[in-house]
Formats: sequence, C-alpha cells, structure tokens
Amino acid sequence: MSEAKLKSLQPAIEKLSADGHSCVGADRDGKIIFVSKECGLKPLMDRIMEDPDGLRGLYIADKIIGKAAACLIIYAGAAACHGLTMSEPASRLLNKSGVPFSYGQMVPFIRNKAGTGMCPTELAVETAEGAASGFEAIMSFFNAKAR
Repeated sequence: MSEAKLKSLQPAIEKLSADGHSCVGADRDGKIIFVSKECGLKPLMDRIMEDPDGLRGLYIADKIIGKAAACLIIYAGAAACHGLTMSEPASRLLNKSGVPFSYGQMVPFIRNKAGTGMCPTELAVETAEGAASGFEAIMSFFNAKAR
C-alpha cells in the first residue's frame, strides 16, 4: 500500500482500536466520516443503503473483513481498507480488484458467531467472482432472511 493511502487509513485504524468501534470510515485527509459499533456487515450495508456513494473514496477500518465485507467495500468504491482480522478470500478479492488493504491477522475464513463453521454471509459469497456478483448474493441472502 502506498504511503499516502496508509497515512489516510491510519486515523480510521486508530479510532477503531481506541474506541471499541466495529467499523470506521475516514476521508483522505483522515477526517472521521462515520463510526459504528454494530456487528457484521450492518455498518457497511447501512451506509450503502442510505447512500449508494456513502463509502466512495473512504478509508475503511473494520474489526473483521471477510469476502462479503470485501465485496461491499469494492462495490461501493472505498479507497482502501484495514481489517483487524481478514480472511484469505477477502485479501484475494481485494488484491484482484486493486483495492489497497492491510490487516492485523490473516485467517483462512471467517467463522460464524458460534464458531462452529463458516459465517453465513461468507457462504453466500463463496462462489462470487467479483464484487458485483458478491453484492447481489449478499442482497439475496438478506432478502431471503427477511422473509
């Protein structure tokens, strides 16, 4: 990751770590634009649903970035991201998409809350080839869950 992108991402990483947030977005000047203590994909989904350009150009720091979160980050046009924990499929997709990223810990996959298997949203995007198909899979997952 370039020095400039890392510098822009640093305030979001610091805010995430210092204040117990689950997701933080900052602009390129390091100004914090949003914070959330919600879990899972909710912070990213809420931002996208409120405004389709709500993540565009932002630097995102998140406690957990799996492939589903990576799909949202890429699809919504974020500038770069950092995951305290990141999955290997997420890193492959971010790399393929050209979105700069960093992480604290790399894991093979994101586990479900019970720790008994893969996270359900990770399963939903497991076969997605890119961010757009991943976004569609996530939307289908949540629409089916809402029924």
